[in-house]
Amino acid sequence: MNKSLRLLSIVVILTFVVSIFHSPVYANSKEDLNEVKDERNKIQEELSDSEQKVMDTVEELNTLSTKIDSLQVELEEKEALIDETEQKMNETMNNISDLEEEIKDLEKKIEERFDILKDRLVSVQQTGGDITYLEVIFGSQSFHDFVNRVSAVNKITDSDAALIEQQELDMQKLEDNKQQIVVKLNDLNELKDEQDQMKADVEKKLVVQKNQQSELESKRNSLQAMVEELEMSDSKLASLESNIKTDIQKEEEAKAKAIAAKEAEKKAQASKQEAPESEVLNSSTSKDEVENKPVKPEKPEANNDNKTFTVTATAYTADCEGCSGKTSYNGIDLNENPDIKVIAVDPEVIPLGSIVEVEGYGVAIAADTGSAIKGKKIDVFISDKTAARNWGVKTVKVTVR
Repeated sequence: MNKSLRLLSIVVILTFVVSIFHSPVYANSKEDLNEVKDERNKIQEELSDSEQKVMDTVEELNTLSTKIDSLQVELEEKEALIDETEQKMNETMNNISDLEEEIKDLEKKIEERFDILKDRLVSVQQTGGDITYLEVIFGSQSFHDFVNRVSAVNKITDSDAALIEQQELDMQKLEDNKQQIVVKLNDLNELKDEQDQMKADVEKKLVVQKNQQSELESKRNSLQAMVEELEMSDSKLASLESNIKTDIQKEEEAKAKAIAAKEAEKKAQASKQEAPESEVLNSSTSKDEVENKPVKPEKPEANNDNKTFTVTATAYTADCEGCSGKTSYNGIDLNENPDIKVIAVDPEVIPLGSIVEVEGYGVAIAADTGSAIKGKKIDVFISDKTAARNWGVKTVKVTVR
């Protein structure tokens, strides 16, 4: 049943309750009592179903809350990684600044070496013209001149070779530093992009989970409101059921009294018909006066004070073994009156003909006896054998009126 149907059901039930409260003519009927019980059963089933749904929704919320907490932790971890990467990028940028300074120094040194080599070549050209190193050596005028020229050329070539070698090393280092900067920056940028994407994914999941959480909370609130409405309806029906039961009890009590009075009247009339005429007439009363005098039905011994005490209660049916189907006190035919409330009693404890309110049974007439019913023990009449067996043996309170 969806929410709209459930709400419609509640409206119908409440309408039914109001109509019953404003219909006292039928409020004390068993049919109305059964209707109220049926409506209460429906409401209680709906209430149980709604309460279960509330519990299921709360469980879903708890599970979802756990997931949200986990995602929140994951998001914080991603943000921490991003902060760490940004820190590394800042450090790399500082290193790049240092490398750029180093590159500038290398470029300056390379430029200076280039100027030195250039000056050396100019000097050689000025000394030997366009001749090569060999021409400078073999153009010596004497052995001493030859030795001096060889020594000078060696110094020049050794120095030039060292400069050229250092120049090549610095130029390679310069290229390596530039390449290292590019690689580091590319790696860090890729890492940061990856971490930013992971963070965005977690944030999207969080948005979805929080939306679900909001929907579930709204669902829980709606269900809780429905539970409260159902509980209110059930409370009203319970009050109505109690009122109807009270009215029915009063009706049964009045009916029992009426039956008792009627049976007493029948018994009195039967006794009058069986009595000898000499017992009816006396010296001062004529037969005509007796016949014209209204006959008052016999009544059991008056019991003006209500007495409440505890008894042991069993149950019997009209067709039990050895049963006549009629009460021993006033001859009520139990087969013809299956709904009547009658109990068998010990007359010394509960006078026959008394109206007795029995806990868990109702208002009954003490109209029967039994050989096993002695002392504070009663036997309640129940027409259905299964119900009588289910009654078993109980300890109940009785009020004798």
